[in-house]
Amino acid sequence: MIYFVRHGESEANAADVLAGSQIDSPMTEKGRAQVGQAIEYIKQHGIKIDHIVSSPMIRTRETAEMIAQAIGINPKSITYDPRLIEHDCGSLTGHSTQVSSVELVTAPGAESAEALLRRVQAALRDIMKFDGNTLIASHAGVGRMIIAKHRGMDLNHYNDVEGITNGAVVELDLTGVVD
Repeated sequence: MIYFVRHGESEANAADVLAGSQIDSPMTEKGRAQVGQAIEYIKQHGIKIDHIVSSPMIRTRETAEMIAQAIGINPKSITYDPRLIEHDCGSLTGHSTQVSSVELVTAPGAESAEALLRRVQAALRDIMKFDGNTLIASHAGVGRMIIAKHRGMDLNHYNDVEGITNGAVVELDLTGVVD
């Protein structure tokens, strides 16, 4: 089984600006509390995690390391995969999050939805090779893309997927996501 956790609230989240892959925004104290809630969720639901794979960005690294320590996994065993970084928002980086999904993927310099999907699929193919349960610590854009592809949505609207809140733990269904 593969689980997904979005990092806790970052400074960019608190400021309501797009950090994307270009701003390595650290977590806030509220974000750390959200990760604490994710840890409690994992423990209360008896979710056994054998491996953790994380985006290398500081907000996801800290999320992964907090979870690892809390559930008895050596943080040095975490795999950091740059294919799991947040969507590159191009010229929208540092600007308000109040943009449409289509604007997010068509802004000058922005990563296309197809390019985001390809790199996430490549990461998932490698993650699926692990034995046991794996937790992916990543970003809203990555989680939303996985769910959008699973649902058969127009990928240019991937950012419309709801339910990937800061600190949310989701069991992933990869049917139709990875060929």
